[in-house]
Amino acid sequence: MKTIKLSLTLVLFLLCTYNLVSQDKKNSSTKASLTEITIEKIDKDVQLTDSQKTVLKEWFDVRVKKSKEADKKSNEKEKFEFKKNAADEFYATLDSMLTPTQKEKFKQKQEYRKKN
Repeated sequence: MKTIKLSLTLVLFLLCTYNLVSQDKKNSSTKASLTEITIEKIDKDVQLTDSQKTVLKEWFDVRVKKSKEADKKSNEKEKFEFKKNAADEFYATLDSMLTPTQKEKFKQKQEYRKKN
């Protein structure tokens, strides 16, 4: 009887450990996926160069870190302002690095998405 209880406890422990490890992997891959998806979406809209993709990826990672910092704040208004500032910085960087043609395409895509 003790052997069965011990075996069940061990199996439950291993399942819980596996679940925790797999969740950590999902969280890190979600961050990477979100960054990749965002950059791919912008690239699809405006045909980014490789150097633009690299810079945007770095800036998007900064935005994600700032967003996580904001989540630690207890005041909802502070969270909102912090995240808004991070997003504004990202879009200011995006705007500063796009060519005039890319800016126009990006603006058109944003307007199209707002309507639909």
